[in-house]
Amino acid sequence: MPENAIGQSAAILDSDFIAIAIVKDRHVVWANAAMHRIFGYAPGELVGQATRQLFLDQAGYEAFGHEAYSAIAAGQTYTGTIPQRRKDGTTGWYEFNVSGLAGCPDMAVGAIVDRTACYREVQKLEQSESRYRSVVEDQTEVISRFLPDGTFLFVNEIYCRLFGKSAAELIGHRWQPVAHPDDVPMIETGLGTMSPDQPVIVIENRVFIAGGELRWMQFVNRGFYDENGNLKEIQSVGRDITRLKQIESDLRESDERLEMALAASGLVLWDWNIPERKVTAGNRWFDLLGYTDAELGTDEDDWMALINPRDLERFSHKLQAHLQGETASFESEHQLRHKDGHWVTVEAKGKVTRRDKDGMPLRMVGTIQDITMRKRLNEEGMDLLKRIESLIRDSSSSPSAATAEGKTAESLTKRQRQILGLIAIGMTSAEIGKRLHLATPTVISHRRNLMAKLDLHSTAEVTKFAIDHGLLPSK
Repeated sequence: MPENAIGQSAAILDSDFIAIAIVKDRHVVWANAAMHRIFGYAPGELVGQATRQLFLDQAGYEAFGHEAYSAIAAGQTYTGTIPQRRKDGTTGWYEFNVSGLAGCPDMAVGAIVDRTACYREVQKLEQSESRYRSVVEDQTEVISRFLPDGTFLFVNEIYCRLFGKSAAELIGHRWQPVAHPDDVPMIETGLGTMSPDQPVIVIENRVFIAGGELRWMQFVNRGFYDENGNLKEIQSVGRDITRLKQIESDLRESDERLEMALAASGLVLWDWNIPERKVTAGNRWFDLLGYTDAELGTDEDDWMALINPRDLERFSHKLQAHLQGETASFESEHQLRHKDGHWVTVEAKGKVTRRDKDGMPLRMVGTIQDITMRKRLNEEGMDLLKRIESLIRDSSSSPSAATAEGKTAESLTKRQRQILGLIAIGMTSAEIGKRLHLATPTVISHRRNLMAKLDLHSTAEVTKFAIDHGLLPSK
């Protein structure tokens, strides 16, 4: 009898390494200890049980029976991995190798291996790969992985779309986007610096995309090395930065235009981060004070130390008034110490551009202009006016002299009167010549003769003479 044969072989079949079961009429007639263990049953508990209880549902049970018994009827072994229900109701995955039992056509023997742990690892791997692909495909960046010789291992859909290639055309093949010729040396130099100690290299360059359009791209390239320091694989993540580059270009042009305007006006920028007590200088501070950016630094105290001590109290009072919101803007005329030691008179203007929720100032920007020459000219102009006033007073106290001068003035020609009046309002010989359509040497000659004729020895005396005799030209 088969049962007797089973009993005689039980000692051999009762292995703890591989589960074995013998089935007759779809009922378990014998199962070894490993079979009971992997399904969570007590020893001998499966014997006599219907195999149906091991299947998750009727459809699975019938499909397995059809496939397995068809193979046995054909003298073959059925092999397959299918889900099964354990005694506690959980699901496991088992690899079955089922064949007919020699001499017993109504019986089958199965060797079963528990593949649950392996199956779950595969599931995790597939889920991880699925999530990875989902994340990669959802990115706006182009992503690729390739071997050191350029053979592609992976490209995402964005990469394919951007460069007009299919994954089939790239994976397993060598190809690279066509870069602008001027950028190729820079790209090669950058990639050449990649090493185990510096595995990430960021490169910005221009590439031709599908359709031939030239675009700016930023590629973050990461090298993966083995324990011996050999480069095994490179991952490159790229993003289109064309618009960013255009913005940067526009900003540079704007900065250049601003710098030109500032240079023409003589203004120099400054920017004060108040909480951090840092001052950032514009580009023309060296021209103003002779210090380089490194020498000036950003420390607020160093900048304040440049102010002439005699101006410091007035400067601080005006500054604090604005910081506290008492004035709409800040204006101060004071002196700053030049690097070579002399004082530069400046006009500073500024305004708080940002405050916190409590109204405390956070940032202030402004300009400074060198007004040293303007101050000197103003002072010289005041001195000239004072001398003129003195001459006028002197002339008004000498009637006989005025009468003599009047007679002399009457002897002047119309052209001489014109030239005398234009000299009095400060015009140069070249400017007078241009206005009267005369050659400059001719005007110079007239000027010399007039001053000799009238016994005048300075521009101030000419001005006084013109005022006294009503020779100043009308506007």
